[in-house]
Amino acid sequence: MGRRVLIIVPVLIIISSLLVFSYVKIKKRLSYSDPSLASMPVDEIPTMEINGFKLEETDGPKSSWVLFAKKAQMFKGSEKLLFINVSSIVNADLEGKDVYNISSELGSYHIKNDKIVLEKNVSVSTSHGYKVLTDRLEYFAKTKKISSSNLVTISGKTPSGEQLSIEGVGINGDLDSGNFSIVNKISTKFGKNLMISSKHASFNTNKDVVVFEKDMMAKKDNLDITGDKLVVKYSSFGEIQDIEVLGNVRIQVGDKKYALCERAVMKDRSSQVELTGKPEFHVDKDIIVGQKIVFFADSDEVYVEKVKAEVSEQTVRKKK
Repeated sequence: MGRRVLIIVPVLIIISSLLVFSYVKIKKRLSYSDPSLASMPVDEIPTMEINGFKLEETDGPKSSWVLFAKKAQMFKGSEKLLFINVSSIVNADLEGKDVYNISSELGSYHIKNDKIVLEKNVSVSTSHGYKVLTDRLEYFAKTKKISSSNLVTISGKTPSGEQLSIEGVGINGDLDSGNFSIVNKISTKFGKNLMISSKHASFNTNKDVVVFEKDMMAKKDNLDITGDKLVVKYSSFGEIQDIEVLGNVRIQVGDKKYALCERAVMKDRSSQVELTGKPEFHVDKDIIVGQKIVFFADSDEVYVEKVKAEVSEQTVRKKK
């Protein structure tokens, strides 16, 4: 069966035949050229008001998404149906495995392009335990994509109990694939010891990887880190497994030590840092150069493979 939209209202509110007739009449008047705002002027009187509203779209026998509203309003000459106190359920995979629960104070449905606009205290909860909060969100039913240019906060907890918090401006998401990206002014906190800022972040709700790019800066314990890209990888149990920094990496260790390389790998609960890709380790005016350098942020130990320069015998030991 093709996709179909069902509008269900209580029989006691209005006679079914009158509703269908009025709906078709209003739909023919729609111009679809007005801005996509969910609110209407306070002095505007609706031509139709429906209490207890349900809007559902199906793909064959299965529900693709369903929207509930405490109240729905239709206005003469308007391009949309307006909702008050909205809640929606999106079945991204039609199997009930990836479910998104969306709610807001106001909403509007644009029939021609199958788009729902949600405003005021918009909340998106995923079946993987993450919550997205913003003040305005657009959901495109045909493609199952969401978009917002407003301030967005994402919060959640990994299975191991690590707290995750991301704040940024603007989000784009594909509910079908689980791919999301935040596009500006990103500030992130993983647990107690890892903070990251960047201008772009991407993640997938079905995978255990978060990528931060563009003007990336991070702080892990006593390390200040910059680079082109930072990748946070989780284990299957939700624990941070690796923190990988790629491209033009610089790691500042206190006031007197810093490292340069093209790739650095760190563990979440370890002070060990592994450097590859033309690595250098600087202590005051001395430089250690090798094929691979491993140092510990909480001690003076430095291990080097194929040493080209040494600071001193006390701080550098050639790895066999």
